Amino acid sequence: MLGKVKETIDRYRMLANGDRVLVGVSGGPDSVALLHVLKEISPLFGLTLHVAHLNHGFRGREAEADAVFVGSLAREWGIEYTKGEYDVPALIKKTGMSPQDAAHEARFSFFRRVAARVGANKIALGHNLDDQAETVLIHLIRGGGMEGLGGMRPCRGDLIRPLITVTRQQIEQYVQDHNLKTVTDSSNFKSIYVRNRVRLELVPLLQTFNPAIKRVLAQTADLIRGEADCLDELADRAMERVRSAGSIAEGESLSLTGLAAEPLGLQRRIIRRAYAELAGTARGLSFHHINDVLALAEKETGSRLNLPRGVIVRKDYHTLELSAGEKVDPVPDFKYPLPVPGCILIPELRVEVFAKVLPATELPEGEWYSEEAVPFRQAVLDFQRVSLPLFVRRRRHGDRFRPFKGRGEKKLKEIMIDRKIPRPQRDRIPLVASENTIYWVPGITVADGCQVTGDTRQILHLMVRSSLV
Repeated sequence: MLGKVKETIDRYRMLANGDRVLVGVSGGPDSVALLHVLKEISPLFGLTLHVAHLNHGFRGREAEADAVFVGSLAREWGIEYTKGEYDVPALIKKTGMSPQDAAHEARFSFFRRVAARVGANKIALGHNLDDQAETVLIHLIRGGGMEGLGGMRPCRGDLIRPLITVTRQQIEQYVQDHNLKTVTDSSNFKSIYVRNRVRLELVPLLQTFNPAIKRVLAQTADLIRGEADCLDELADRAMERVRSAGSIAEGESLSLTGLAAEPLGLQRRIIRRAYAELAGTARGLSFHHINDVLALAEKETGSRLNLPRGVIVRKDYHTLELSAGEKVDPVPDFKYPLPVPGCILIPELRVEVFAKVLPATELPEGEWYSEEAVPFRQAVLDFQRVSLPLFVRRRRHGDRFRPFKGRGEKKLKEIMIDRKIPRPQRDRIPLVASENTIYWVPGITVADGCQVTGDTRQILHLMVRSSLV
């Protein structure tokens, strides 16, 4: 199994020399095997490991015993350890979220906080091939699109899943071969949870049709992700064509003519992306919601539609106007290192930020610095005029920015007010900056002095893409 994991790490470039890796460990076979594997290969990559364990508040003394076990295991293996507690049942009661979704939100929020505190640049999760197959089936049952049927990505920003190509059976054999101690989560056998029913009832039934069904589903997810990535690139370009000049000022403004000119598949992706920009996530937006938005385009001017998370869609004379209501959650402060080249997931905004370095001869086509056609999701800068390291962060009190073709440096708040950006949206703009300088404010412009000129030798190409999760 160790060789298989190494192949997966190499294939997806999960690790680099000197990485600091936060490892989510529940105490079950998957996470214990993951921690052991990373401990074994850490000399190859010069890794620094840190264990994180969260008690979700579901299982009382059993969960407390799990935390004690994980802490003892970390100490035995000489790895730093952080434990946390979260009252997920209270979160469910407060928000109406499902137990799985609430636990997911609590767990990832905890991982992010710990990673930031200990300086971890990777977060390793123990999902395996069986989990991948179950995820695909769950999304198929619920009517998920390509994003759902593509399953879990082996890498998403700083999240890595080194066991994603390994079966649960192989993991159990690895645990046995290395005489590893683990704990058992009794909730994994309760049929009240959809995933457990899929694992315990549906998968065994499908195996009577095809004994290799789990591997087939995982391979199918891999194929779908590849197709989805191609469509994402097309959707990025289409979004720029369809988004009207009022998008930044009023939320999201989509040209009716431009939208109608795109294929139906891209129209749906554009609606989904526009919604995610405002709501912070595409969760909760169903196929029927998207069709309702497209149907609104055929109705009379002034017609409106209420979507989940307080997003409102209104038909104007020539546009569909999407705006955020009061129910959109505030954005907490965040700051993540941006690898150059590379990408980083910003979970607070549900977006990914990509960075590429290109020769000046490969400047992508586009009206990069025209005030009438500023690309919202992309920017190009002179790489030699940018100081590394770069970060992606939320705006902060006192931020100052020197915009391209502007009259000197101004407070970023004043620039946003001048551009009529609504207050709820100002914190939803991911800034790309060094420790001392803001280089790009998406939807506004790049910093003066960093623009591409005839003397530019290398281009820094930046792009923001909704993660749609």
